[in-house]
Amino acid sequence: MGRTMMTGARRPEVAGAANRGPVSSSTTGGRVNIPNLLPPGTARFILTLLIGLVASATTLLAQAPEIYLGSDPDAPPTCNCLNNATNSVNGQFTDTVTVAAPTGQTWTVMTVSSAYADNSPAPPANPIPIVGGTPLVEVSTGIYQLIVRHRDATGFSMTVTNGVNMLTISNNCYYPNVTLTVPDTICLTSFPLDLTANVNGAVGVGQFFIDGVPSATFNAAALGEGTYLVSYTFDAGEGTPGDINDPACSYTVSKMVTVPPQPDLVTNDLLNLVLGPDCESVIVPDMILEGTYPCEDDFIITVYDQNGFPIGNTITGAQAGYTLDVLVTSEVGGYIGESQIQVFDITAPEITCPESDYLVEIPNEIQFLSGSITTANETFLPNNFSCYNSRVAPLSGLHYYRLDTFTVSEMDTYTIELDMNSLANGGVFALYHNEFNQFGGFCQNAVRFSTPAPGDTGY
Repeated sequence: MGRTMMTGARRPEVAGAANRGPVSSSTTGGRVNIPNLLPPGTARFILTLLIGLVASATTLLAQAPEIYLGSDPDAPPTCNCLNNATNSVNGQFTDTVTVAAPTGQTWTVMTVSSAYADNSPAPPANPIPIVGGTPLVEVSTGIYQLIVRHRDATGFSMTVTNGVNMLTISNNCYYPNVTLTVPDTICLTSFPLDLTANVNGAVGVGQFFIDGVPSATFNAAALGEGTYLVSYTFDAGEGTPGDINDPACSYTVSKMVTVPPQPDLVTNDLLNLVLGPDCESVIVPDMILEGTYPCEDDFIITVYDQNGFPIGNTITGAQAGYTLDVLVTSEVGGYIGESQIQVFDITAPEITCPESDYLVEIPNEIQFLSGSITTANETFLPNNFSCYNSRVAPLSGLHYYRLDTFTVSEMDTYTIELDMNSLANGGVFALYHNEFNQFGGFCQNAVRFSTPAPGDTGY
């Protein structure tokens, strides 16, 4: 009797009698039955001859359907670029949807999103959608395939069925997002321009072309007047499916750049410049040039001060009242013009004072004379003296007075205030210089008399 030892079932990787463990059976010839081989799937056996000879062995196993992209079920998905983008959203990818299942079955698309036929036209034409019911072709025994296309950043999703099993697969990839940062117009007066592009953080290699010729610099003076196609091709490599920050593929972005004819350079003879309140003015090409020029910013203005020294293109109050020479040149030379500027400053200066945050203190020495007038004081008749008559009328008769003496140490202006609020009928204050002689007359040596203070506040 012959006996065989079978080991090494590779898939499925689950516990079971045939997963890399020995199973055994014996036969005298014919079919070997292996019980309890679960679950169904593709199995590989090593047949070991123990006794006798084995001419051949055949395994009949149930196979679980499996779906994957490409030809290797163990390989991760990839981004398979068609490198056919004509704008930032229509680039295409291709994928092969593969189902491994028992031979002779019929597999068709059940549901699908954003998958397109492999025979779709290239962009900018719209691709042909894959619809439900589209069959997968059995390209070899137990291998069913359908080649699909999907678009940049959209990806696809697909569910296929054999009427019993349903399997789903998807993928999504990205083209690089590239923009040219090149102006529409570059003039004969312009410096040679280094061409630049923005790849939005993508990693890869790129190259510029001008009318199909590799060039990283646009030299308008060397190229001459005309219209040129500037393009940039960027290759982001293989990329990572599902990662917008790691795009794949090669993408070319282009734009037309014009080098216009350059008109003759004409300048104003004399420019009258009135400085504003800030006493400063920046001279720009449009102030000096007559007519219209396609690239005015290419011109450089140089002003010479009243002493003949170049001061750039800014005039200040230091040049007011002078006529200054001006030179206009293009960045690359070859275009030169001259002019003059007469500078005026007619704006009155504005004085701005900060708000006061301090107090000014002026010291004054004050002397206080206290006391009051009573019936014990001396008396006199004011009506008898012309200097008092008008000040006390019509209150004639006898009046009381008191005499206070003070001395000043230096010539200055002195203010004397008299509080009369305690006197019902008011009073008069007189200032005498040197001596007061009541017997010589009350008007003798009198130099000042009091006047009422505003609001009846005193004298």
